[in-house]
Amino acid sequence: MHAASPVGPLQGDPTAFLRAAQEGTASLLQSASSPASAVKRVVHLSSIVAIAYDTVTPPPPPEEEDKPPRVWTAADWNERAVREVRAAASNGGNASLAALYPACKVLAERTAWAAFEAEKAKREGA
Repeated sequence: MHAASPVGPLQGDPTAFLRAAQEGTASLLQSASSPASAVKRVVHLSSIVAIAYDTVTPPPPPEEEDKPPRVWTAADWNERAVREVRAAASNGGNASLAALYPACKVLAERTAWAAFEAEKAKREGA
């Protein structure tokens, strides 16, 4: 699954976009895990914008150019985008698409991981 993040005219409350991304992901996963579902496995595909670009990283200084590139891990999240969208919402303004799309991806991905962990705990407890 690679859930779409709602994008479009950026008018109104940007948190509505965030809610739609989270609720859409949760709904899809609940449907897939219901007893009536024929779904056997869910494969979640994310987007690099969910983890990368949290900060503007300048190029390495010449003495560090030979170092290996950064390795992104499950601990990395694009918090900057989420903060920017929430700040725009709290100030009554619109969020930029450059922040809104990644913020939606971050929160949808967190929703997917939370659902996965809940389903795993349910199966292990059964």
